[in-house]
Amino acid sequence: MLVVGIAAAVYWKRRVGAIWLCVVGYVALCVAAMITTRSGADTADELGQTLRYVADCAIVVAIALALTARAPRRAGRVAPRAVPTVAGVLAAVFVALSTVSTLAFARSWRDNPTTDYLDTARAELAAHRDVPLLDQPVSIWVLLPVTFPNNSAARIFAPLRDRPEFAASTPELRALDDQGRLVQASVTWTRSIPQGPDPDCGFRVSEPTSVPLDGPLMQWDWTAQLNYFADRDGTVEVGLPGGDPVAVPLEAGLHQVYVRLAGQGSELQLRPLTSGLSMCLGAGPVGAVVPGQAPVSSPANSRDGG
Repeated sequence: MLVVGIAAAVYWKRRVGAIWLCVVGYVALCVAAMITTRSGADTADELGQTLRYVADCAIVVAIALALTARAPRRAGRVAPRAVPTVAGVLAAVFVALSTVSTLAFARSWRDNPTTDYLDTARAELAAHRDVPLLDQPVSIWVLLPVTFPNNSAARIFAPLRDRPEFAASTPELRALDDQGRLVQASVTWTRSIPQGPDPDCGFRVSEPTSVPLDGPLMQWDWTAQLNYFADRDGTVEVGLPGGDPVAVPLEAGLHQVYVRLAGQGSELQLRPLTSGLSMCLGAGPVGAVVPGQAPVSSPANSRDGG
């Protein structure tokens, strides 16, 4: 229909051919640029076809239509009497197709999981405020990783008043699954903290200490599971090369703590911040957080042992 309209405009109007040649060239360049930059062996062909990349073309087409409407008529070309009727039919067809397209779009998004995910997550976070959470990306069915950092759970749920704190460390690892449920989580063994040289302590940390990993990490946000024994309550600073260190609270005795670290390299850097603090660090994983299947028990059940 657009092609027929352009052909009719060129036939009846003067100096509009150049306008539509420019429009076609602009649209072609936009599409070619997106296909070239968004297509490849490791991407899907649909990325280059995403309409948001060529949304600006609608403005160019609208300007071209306005210029065409104002262009003078060719000499000797008299509009036939059927033009108003044809124009009315074309307008009706356009409205009908637009309505069908809008309804189809609304129907395709009716099954969008975002609403259920957010409702479930809001209820789960309000019911489990006893343990801080590490930040995590929300489900890929809600926001894709390409939206980083806007897919951060800490950023999305920040306006909620009834929720746990999002912190850099936590004594119990929990995560939101793809349905928005709060579940127990674990750390993948992308890299590991090996068992240290002291058979009774592993790595003894009472001063700034570098603990080697079993391999290098690329620059990313990682989670380290620290299995430790501390001689007193205190705070230790933990970091990776190339990232900011994190102050981690410790409890006296044998415990675990999970720390979210940004950085890279082949070692963990630890430094006690509490005077006289000494800790033993055992083997443990450094990697990504993976939600499990077990739901988080309510604080009341935890206190009752159930």
